[in-house]
Amino acid sequence: MKSTYDIIAKSVDGIQGSLDFGPGCVHSRAALYDYDRDVYIKSFSDESLFRNIFGRSGSLVSSALHVLECKIGGFPCDAKIPSKEEIIDVTSSNYEDGTFWGDQIGWIYGSTSEDILTGLVQHSRGWRSVYCSPLRPAFQGSSPPSGTDALVWRKRLASGVTRILLTKYSPFLGGQKGLKFLQRIGYIIVCGRPSKSTVIFIYATLQALCLLNGKSVFPKLSDPAIFPCILVFISLYFNQYMENVWMGLGLRGWWNSERMSMLLCVSSWLVGSHEAYLGFLSGRDTVFVVTPKHMESNQSPDGKYTSFSFNPSILFIPPSVVVIVNALGVAEGMRRIKEKGMEELDANCGHLFCACWVLACLEPICRGLVRVGREGGMPLMLLLKAGACVAVMMCCCSSLFSNN
Repeated sequence: MKSTYDIIAKSVDGIQGSLDFGPGCVHSRAALYDYDRDVYIKSFSDESLFRNIFGRSGSLVSSALHVLECKIGGFPCDAKIPSKEEIIDVTSSNYEDGTFWGDQIGWIYGSTSEDILTGLVQHSRGWRSVYCSPLRPAFQGSSPPSGTDALVWRKRLASGVTRILLTKYSPFLGGQKGLKFLQRIGYIIVCGRPSKSTVIFIYATLQALCLLNGKSVFPKLSDPAIFPCILVFISLYFNQYMENVWMGLGLRGWWNSERMSMLLCVSSWLVGSHEAYLGFLSGRDTVFVVTPKHMESNQSPDGKYTSFSFNPSILFIPPSVVVIVNALGVAEGMRRIKEKGMEELDANCGHLFCACWVLACLEPICRGLVRVGREGGMPLMLLLKAGACVAVMMCCCSSLFSNN
């Protein structure tokens, strides 16, 4: 999350302003109520039109008019203290029915990442945001207390931002005419990040499948063509390391960031993005899953965690598949090197390195698989499901490689 505020938020601050990432973001009521100036001007002559927009509460309508007159002007009204019954009515679940709430004003519905969607709509209507980062944080939010809850939370965010790309508000499809080009690119990058998880999942398993089937996608270590691959790898991770240095995290922060990024790509982002696409094709809305924010049993009183907890969630099946496939690939590669010597090492050095890198990034999953069925380990049923997926994947890839 730190890179979200220190890099992405600052990068678009000079265009139309930072994106709304939730914690620490404050909206003016004028921006939340902004819809169409011509509609509001016509409504001044008939307060019932305002009730169609803001609902049946007279106090809420009067309060909204006080806010809007600063923007549009010319409609004096006196605010009044609402009654207890009126407050209960406004907070009821059916108050927004038949009004503009959630569709044109207030928080915009249609995504489980309603904060980003609302900021997108406000930017498209001409409002600008300002990034402010005082030395003492003005606002602080709570994060999920465990790794499992954090993955569920990230899945919800991934599903939400992916769903934005598929709605009428999509910055990719040109639905928001008021966005500047670079601001639109920023929204596309944020909303499209979870979709790259499919490619990452393929990359994370491809080298292991090549080792298992005796194929190669990388040049030999003695081939000069390997140097561009090495250069790309070093450049990519050095750039990410320098970003972490810029944020004041250092080497350990960079490595933790890489591990978390890999885990998110093959779990939360992968499941969340596919959930959004399947929900869009089937016409079903994404379920909003509430994540707990309380101290759990694996958290010590000083706030540190004693172990990474697992549960039978589908989120742990893809990373378990990746770990099992890469472990089998490394074992097969080492067996071939032992039998054939340095020639096999020269041919498969790149595959072995990438497989070991993936295993190092997914080290918590490796420990969970080693301790399966015990405390701090994965449930046995989860291992059986992952093993079945690995078996199907290896059979399909064996047929594919044999035909080629």
